[in-house]
Amino acid sequence: MEVSSGAPTEDKALHVIEDGDGWSVLQGEGGDERRFETKSQALEAARRIGVERGVEVIVHGSDGSVQERDVFVR
Repeated sequence: MEVSSGAPTEDKALHVIEDGDGWSVLQGEGGDERRFETKSQALEAARRIGVERGVEVIVHGSDGSVQERDVFVR
């Protein structure tokens, strides 16, 4: 039997990162990737998906550092 605490895990988290000349929303290792022209577009999409899936959204700065974390629990 698998026991789940319901807490978001890092492998399911959505990451908003700078990606070349745009921004991407990535889910965990080798997960889905969506690209956007601006950080605000990527953040809006990540938060919408985070609410739908009940996962954490981790926002990174252009230097890769974590700027913000939002947890969405269903």
